[in-house]
Amino acid sequence: MRIYIADLLAYNDGLLKGEWIKLPAEETEIQKVLNRHTQNGKGDFAIHNWELDFEISEYADPFKINEACKLIQEYKLNESLLSHIELAFDKTILELDERALQYVLEETNTIEVDCDEGFAREYFEDCERQLDFLPWELTSCINYDIVFSKLEHSLVITEHLNRPLYYYSNR
Repeated sequence: MRIYIADLLAYNDGLLKGEWIKLPAEETEIQKVLNRHTQNGKGDFAIHNWELDFEISEYADPFKINEACKLIQEYKLNESLLSHIELAFDKTILELDERALQYVLEETNTIEVDCDEGFAREYFEDCERQLDFLPWELTSCINYDIVFSKLEHSLVITEHLNRPLYYYSNR
């Protein structure tokens, strides 16, 4: 993960002046980059490029981005899970502190399957084990495509981009 901090005064004069910084980094390293590429180390910079698993604006706070990168690294978050968190909890990683992230992760479940029907079957069977009341003969009569469709109305379900894995949370 990294961001390119650009000197806005130089940019406005037609010059490309800036520096990539790998994140997470020590705050002193970020401040040194800001001091090298700004007049006052404060607001005359922009983030003109980034390689992150989440979206930012060019005027985002690099220290806040760094904190988010620390959380991503510490909790081993991936792009799919970050997307799920944003959909399910209406918060980006930049809006979460560690305590809020822990809560969100506790409220997020996973099921390892490769299709929607498989998700519905696993979810339904998990509920069945908890309730312990449905005769096994009836489970073969269940249309899991319809079950998945219904679950989408009561759960936030996100499919992992690269693995047979689903994340889900209550709405």
